Amino acid sequence: MPVATGSSTNQYQNINSNRAQGLEVSSTKQFVSWMIKGNLSYTDSENTTDNLDYQAFPKWMSSINVEYKLPFMNAMTGVWYRHMEEFALSDNIEFGDSRDQTYDRFDVYGYWKINKHSQLSAQIYNLFDAPVPLPSYYGSEGGYHDAERQFSLTYKHIF
Repeated sequence: MPVATGSSTNQYQNINSNRAQGLEVSSTKQFVSWMIKGNLSYTDSENTTDNLDYQAFPKWMSSINVEYKLPFMNAMTGVWYRHMEEFALSDNIEFGDSRDQTYDRFDVYGYWKINKHSQLSAQIYNLFDAPVPLPSYYGSEGGYHDAERQFSLTYKHIF
């Protein structure tokens, strides 16, 4: 937990007592050439020593992944959607952050297995180039801005 030091750097200290509880549900279904995976989780975590809610950890997180395999081409394409809500960009009380942040991101990807030894893959991360701030538990007090839209093209050959 960050402790105010009056400077632009943070001092972290351990807390005496913490209570965390939650629930996660996930499922995977296969329908011939389609595969759908999804999950939904709820987390409640608090510093019971100081009676403070950990705001930087989202209360709700979910994701859904849909893939389609094209058997006639030995290829696959998919989309992955992630959502987080009810989080602040910091657990630092001085920032006065409230749990009003949300995160929505879409990635698309695919591959084509050209032959037994070669594969071509492509990915587009953050498809809609959304400004998606991540909470500080990813390592940056006050939030961390996720990457802008990125493209990746890969060719793999096994000798």
